Amino acid sequence: MFLLFLRVFTKAITLISPYIGALPAFLVSLTQSTGLAIGVVIPFFVVQIAENIFVVPKVMGKALDLHPLTVVIALLVGSAAFVVIGLFIAAQTTAVLMEIYMY
Repeated sequence: MFLLFLRVFTKAITLISPYIGALPAFLVSLTQSTGLAIGVVIPFFVVQIAENIFVVPKVMGKALDLHPLTVVIALLVGSAAFVVIGLFIAAQTTAVLMEIYMY
C-alpha cells in the first residue's frame, strides 16, 4: 500500500512541478503589467498542452512497450472510470493486461 502511495505521490509531483516552476515567472511579470503576465502564461500553456498530447504518450508508450494511441485511450478510459487515480494507473494497468494477454 505504501508503494502505491509513493508511486501516486511521485507522479503527482511530475504533474504539478511545471506549474510551480512557471509561478515565479508569472508573478514577476504580473508586477510589470497584466499584458506581460498574459504573454508569459499563454505560451506556457501551449507548450504544456503540446507536451501532454504529443510527447507524453510517445515516451510512456516506449517505456511500457505500448503504442502511443493505446496509451492515450488507456488514459481516457482510466480518467473516465476512476478520475484522478485512474490517470495514475491506467497506462501501467494496460501494459500489465497486454503482457498477460500475450503470455
